[in-house]
Amino acid sequence: MGIKGKFQSKGYINTLMLSICFILLVNITVLAGESKTFSQGNVDTNKTEWTVKFKGEYYKSSINSNTLYVIRQSTNEKISCTYSYPDASTVIIKPKADLIAGEKYTVIVTNEIKNKTKNKNIKSAVKKSFNVKKALEIREIHDIDTITVNKGEKVDLPKQVKVVYSDGSTGYADVTWSSVSTSTTGTKTVTGKIKNSNLKPVVKVEVEESDRDRDEDKGTSGKHIYDVNMEYHSYLGIYKVKVKASSQVFNVYLNSAKMDYEGDGIYTTTMAFKKGEVAKISAYGYDKNLLDTKDKTIN
Repeated sequence: MGIKGKFQSKGYINTLMLSICFILLVNITVLAGESKTFSQGNVDTNKTEWTVKFKGEYYKSSINSNTLYVIRQSTNEKISCTYSYPDASTVIIKPKADLIAGEKYTVIVTNEIKNKTKNKNIKSAVKKSFNVKKALEIREIHDIDTITVNKGEKVDLPKQVKVVYSDGSTGYADVTWSSVSTSTTGTKTVTGKIKNSNLKPVVKVEVEESDRDRDEDKGTSGKHIYDVNMEYHSYLGIYKVKVKASSQVFNVYLNSAKMDYEGDGIYTTTMAFKKGEVAKISAYGYDKNLLDTKDKTIN
């Protein structure tokens, strides 16, 4: 059975890991009702949650404020917490209010939590105390690389930013970002907020036109046939013709034959040609108006 305490102020994972083995230790049988107390740890006021990891699945219904809780030592009172369950063997317990510097808190796991595999309570209670110190102040926020997305796409902003603390050490701080719209192209500046810090991280988001938008822009400038590919199949003596056209095109004809629409602006057909003949491609709009033409001479 082991416990690790890791702290947010230095950029570590801000969780307490309790490995609870339901429990038969080497050469020692732990009876129900006995408890294990582990050495004291330290956290700072930026501590936001503890993760309790069981060795095996547990009954979620057995987790509550009477079986898993945090007490403030000076008052011996439970502090109000929320619970979340990332998987069948893990519980995250999170205080609703900030921890107070100078106080001591104890995380308590009772032996009334029920092991799902064995269908009985765990054999040992566990507790660990923490002294709370004031979190180091953030002195500097490292620059964040520009994020590039296509118009209309969701921006994946970083959940943490690299910072320098008042003692010169570095770490990572959680950040909450303001909203950003990608409905128009251009450079957007997004500002974030770090808990208990007046410094605000900033990231630039470059919104570019999507491929579809670029295709439409080409179409409106007068060019609607983007590419013509002619692949000769000697065993059949025919050409497979593929045309890439703008989204404003409704029909494409090769000479007088209507081409098949394959989707995503692609039109195809097959046709026999002799050397020196001209393949004439014509693109028409929805109202049957001629939008563009292209000629390809067969070599």
